[in-house]
Amino acid sequence: MSVLSVLGPKGLEDGDFESMFMQLAIIKSFKKKYGLDKEFFAGCNNMVDSLNFNGKFQRARNFSEEVLVISKKEKSIIMGGVFYLNALLIKRIILKL
Repeated sequence: MSVLSVLGPKGLEDGDFESMFMQLAIIKSFKKKYGLDKEFFAGCNNMVDSLNFNGKFQRARNFSEEVLVISKKEKSIIMGGVFYLNALLIKRIILKL
């Protein structure tokens, strides 16, 4: 989680995102065993924010939809739904500026 916690608003390349997706996949695989629900969803939130900051709005929405599906399957729909709405709202706010 320490690697994802430093993820903040800065310019990132596509390769950087791929390595962060891999780190989230690792956290997800250990999520159930070690109770890492909040850490996983916090990492997902950081990812959505970084994708939006770098102008990758469609990729942020796609990722948010995947998180929403994961949260629905695991019956934690509220956590996943927040990220999807976050991705949609940020795009609308930025495009209106």
